[in-house]
Amino acid sequence: MRTLRQIIRRYMYQITGMLVLVILVIITLFQTINRQTSACDDAGRIFRQMEHVLAENEKELSEVKEAYLQKCLDNAEVIARILEAEPEVMHDVYKMRELAEQMEVDEIHVFSSAGVIFAGTNPEYFGLAMEAGEQVS
Repeated sequence: MRTLRQIIRRYMYQITGMLVLVILVIITLFQTINRQTSACDDAGRIFRQMEHVLAENEKELSEVKEAYLQKCLDNAEVIARILEAEPEVMHDVYKMRELAEQMEVDEIHVFSSAGVIFAGTNPEYFGLAMEAGEQVS
């Protein structure tokens, strides 16, 4: 037969084992919940930072577009003044290409009042109207 001491010792081991198991489960649950909360907070912070960066990028893009538009208009005005001062340049493709290079533009096209290209850096486009082709229109 077992002694009272052995019976108590056996129950104590069982209770201790159960307590250790319950404590481990509670700690695991607590850490899981804590990490999920932390991950959610981090994600929220990252999204707010991304919103801020996107807003800044959108503002900067708008400013760059406006500056580029103004530069294009200024280049067109300068080219127009040069062609008004020296109309013979308009009919010399090589001089037009040189002018385009100096103005840092890819191509120059001179349109008639009817919207037809009659001079510029690319003779293959001469005679094309504004409505001709997908790119031009």
